[in-house]
Amino acid sequence: PPPLDAAARGDLAGERAFSAVRVAGTVDRTRVVLLDNQIRAGRTGVSVFAPLVTASGRAILVQFGWVAWPDRRVPPALPALPETLDSTGLLAPPPSPGLIADSIGSGPYPRLLMSIDPAALAAEWQTPAL
Repeated sequence: PPPLDAAARGDLAGERAFSAVRVAGTVDRTRVVLLDNQIRAGRTGVSVFAPLVTASGRAILVQFGWVAWPDRRVPPALPALPETLDSTGLLAPPPSPGLIADSIGSGPYPRLLMSIDPAALAAEWQTPAL
């Protein structure tokens, strides 16, 4: 089937996980969140997320990859995020919170989180649900 169009659908909350979805909008590079304790090939790091704001004003949390973070005394080297994005990807549920459910954190961005709660982030950012 063709990918869902996020702009036409608006709210994707009721859609099936791992469906193909087309997204387009402006990447809010001021609200980058880093999901901590992510292991890849035996290395520790963070997954990098940022909200994509569509033409309708709705925000969709997009994952922009994983970066290694071997030395916690030095901030991780984050990838350069684009200003805009027009792409097709997979609609996925937020990662499981595990044992630590600090889904908002505090302080400046990029913000290090132990889990991601899209509704909590949407409330903080005063946007429709992510």
